[in-house]
Amino acid sequence: MRWIWREWIMQGREYTQTVEVSALADVALLVPKYKSKAEEYFAQYGWLVVGDELGQRIAWMQYEPMTFHLPGGKYTPDFLLITDTGRMVFVEVKGSNKEKGYRDARSKLRAAASLHPWATWYEWRGGRGDWALELIKPDGWHPSTGSGGGTHDRWYRNP
Repeated sequence: MRWIWREWIMQGREYTQTVEVSALADVALLVPKYKSKAEEYFAQYGWLVVGDELGQRIAWMQYEPMTFHLPGGKYTPDFLLITDTGRMVFVEVKGSNKEKGYRDARSKLRAAASLHPWATWYEWRGGRGDWALELIKPDGWHPSTGSGGGTHDRWYRNP
């Protein structure tokens, strides 16, 4: 980065003094630190899969953007994706359904989807090269009848 600084000094007459100033940015400080390898992988590739699943371009992505206050406590989704049409998509990333805290995160994800049906909610889960993208529907919705609770799984192979 380079700036030109101009200083006007009045000493009987006017003149310009040009000074070059350089600044270095530590890019590592601008990139968020992810809590797991699964989250890091999603940040690199997973958002492309979500965009493909929705049939929309992802215009913006943020890591741990906000916290929701639920009846059972607080919940912070891992990612917020915003499509080019303005659709808000929250994604919870888990490496496996056997990892510590999975059941708690899963129940909070389902509660958030039910309390905030204006957004689209996904769980991105996998291990050993296979990943599942699961659409979390609000309670009260069934894929077959259009009512009751339900989810939809789609499996992907690691490139």
